[in-house]
Amino acid sequence: MPSVSQSWIKREAESSPYHAANDHPRLNPYGTRRGSKAAHLFLGDAVHRLALGKGREISIVRYPDYRSEAARNDRDAAIANGRIPILQKVQVQAMDMAELVKAKIEETLEGEPYETEVPIFWKEEVTLSSGQVVTVWCRGMLDVWCASKARILDVKTMAGLATEDGIAKAIENNDYAIQARFYPRGVEAILPELAGRVRFDFLWIETAEPYGHRAAPLDGSTRHTGDLMVDMGLMAFAEGMTSGVWPAYPQDGAPIGVRSFYHQRIEARAAAKGFQL
Repeated sequence: MPSVSQSWIKREAESSPYHAANDHPRLNPYGTRRGSKAAHLFLGDAVHRLALGKGREISIVRYPDYRSEAARNDRDAAIANGRIPILQKVQVQAMDMAELVKAKIEETLEGEPYETEVPIFWKEEVTLSSGQVVTVWCRGMLDVWCASKARILDVKTMAGLATEDGIAKAIENNDYAIQARFYPRGVEAILPELAGRVRFDFLWIETAEPYGHRAAPLDGSTRHTGDLMVDMGLMAFAEGMTSGVWPAYPQDGAPIGVRSFYHQRIEARAAAKGFQL
């Protein structure tokens, strides 16, 4: 049975049910997936592996960079075998970052025991636009779960500074509010005695020395926005599963406008050339 994940909801939010269904391995097992990430972005995966102790294995590419064909072949072979390729010099960076992440997890959870890479599966009841109530399966993977504190931590690496503005931009650009709301409702569905008590924090760590890091939850308005996005994504998934139709874009044929600054820029050029506006 196909299930919905936070990444499916994000894909649907940024494009359409049609695109998200194409990327879903159970809905379209022979479809093409979006391109794999650039090699330098595997740093975050390596930090996860080293800090959490689970996940894909790391392959060290023993070259200074990827300029040579041999280095690129080693990288591509690691990816093909489901491993995380990182350059030898990046391994040191990843290890330093992972140690800080582990220390921050211990500090945030006040020494309480925790599990890493915890898979969760649950059911959601969704009311369709027709009024019909259907059940969909959901899935997720918790980076860190502390049962005694009913707390989820999710590790995020970021190229910029982990300031309020920097984190806000990362949340907006990546729709992280979806994950922050989707996972707690999954845990609460599995453990209803924790309803309203599960807390989700992102643990941010910068990818440049001195690797500034912090743990922080979302504020109330951003949590509300995340809930809306989750609800819309679940509705789109449930509608598609029920009807077998995965629409591309709403209001096909509707006029498309552009932002006001575009009109202002053209009008300014026209005025400078003496055109009557």
